[in-house]
Amino acid sequence: MTDNLITFDTNILVYSIDIGAGEKHRIASELLESAFSQPCFLAMQVLSEFFTVAVKKKNLPIDDAIAQIKDCKKLFLIAFATEHSLIKATYAVKNHSLAF
Repeated sequence: MTDNLITFDTNILVYSIDIGAGEKHRIASELLESAFSQPCFLAMQVLSEFFTVAVKKKNLPIDDAIAQIKDCKKLFLIAFATEHSLIKATYAVKNHSLAF
């Protein structure tokens, strides 16, 4: 993977399926749609969190949540955490004032 990839927080995925979220749903859907034309990845952690929130808090049927994750796997690269990625993340916090 290169440093030019973009990614999304769990909330973007959750709001993209929550039509009751109004403006947040619209923005999340637009962000995801625009990502199809750019190099983009999702962290495995984000997909795991999405599944939990979608099923437990948004009452999405489990089979629908599984289908959403399968769709994400087809559309985006999936990144798995490694020791190297952990160290890179800590430096991103230090150098760019990002949350971790």
